[in-house]
Amino acid sequence: MTAKTVVAPLERVKIMFQVTNDHFSLWKFPTVMMDIFRKEGLAALWRGHSAALLRIFPYAGIQFMTYDYLKRQFSENFDAQENTTLVVSEAMICGGTAGAVSTAATYPLDLARSRLAITPLHQTSNVSRFHVVKSLHAWHKVGGVAELYKGLSPTLLGVVPYGAIAFSTNEAVKRALIKYEILNQNVGRGGKRGGKVNIWQKLLAGALAGIVAQTSTYPLEILRRRMQTAGHVHAASTIESTYTTVTKSHPSSCLNTTSASPSAHSPMNMSATFVHLYSSHGWRVFFKGVSLNWIKGPVTVSISFTTFDFFKNMVEKW
Repeated sequence: MTAKTVVAPLERVKIMFQVTNDHFSLWKFPTVMMDIFRKEGLAALWRGHSAALLRIFPYAGIQFMTYDYLKRQFSENFDAQENTTLVVSEAMICGGTAGAVSTAATYPLDLARSRLAITPLHQTSNVSRFHVVKSLHAWHKVGGVAELYKGLSPTLLGVVPYGAIAFSTNEAVKRALIKYEILNQNVGRGGKRGGKVNIWQKLLAGALAGIVAQTSTYPLEILRRRMQTAGHVHAASTIESTYTTVTKSHPSSCLNTTSASPSAHSPMNMSATFVHLYSSHGWRVFFKGVSLNWIKGPVTVSISFTTFDFFKNMVEKW
């Protein structure tokens, strides 16, 4: 939670780059962040983060509980006191399934995070003030349950391989560390199940898992963000026009989605969105902002893997 809060301003700016046509550059981040600060205040840098915070615990809990349950089903002679590892195919199945279940269960909060992140202060009413629950309720009144799950198809297509790649890479790296006895004299011999890995090895495994998984599935994240914000940001807009043109077009409220017809601005299904982006911007648009993930992603994933293993072992010892 702490790590996500620290990098939340970067995440908001990244989303704004993803859903607009501005050219992405790490050097532009300070300028855009200062522009937001001057126009809307310091708190605006964390806009939409409340939805992300609300999503952390149910998402992580469902994901790791599902993964641990499936891991126990696959593992033979599972010993709770040992750091049992899975073969790659087993880890991919467990990780992919865990990712899909947790994502579907908490998806509306991810939708809220994206839409609130790209909404200027001028577009919110004094009543809503970016309240997550009120926003979700308003969107539900406009389009029903389907409105809260826009962009779910690329999300699931991304989450399943992401979870599979992340968990399998994590397990594979830990097995390699066990086999070659890297950094720890107490590591088990021969790469067999039951070898132990220390806290630093888990951190390394989690970091590598984050880099590989996020880069591999990043194009689907671009598709997801575009579909989530269709109708809330014009397809041809820039970050600057988000605070001018779009505001003038829809001055009433970010919750008044009836005045912003998604179909009027960008294609709604995944294949049409892909074709539209590729024909307009080429293949590079699908990796827009991925370099930022290389900085913040591995940190978040490493902490989550390491913290989970640490506390799980503590609980099991009690």
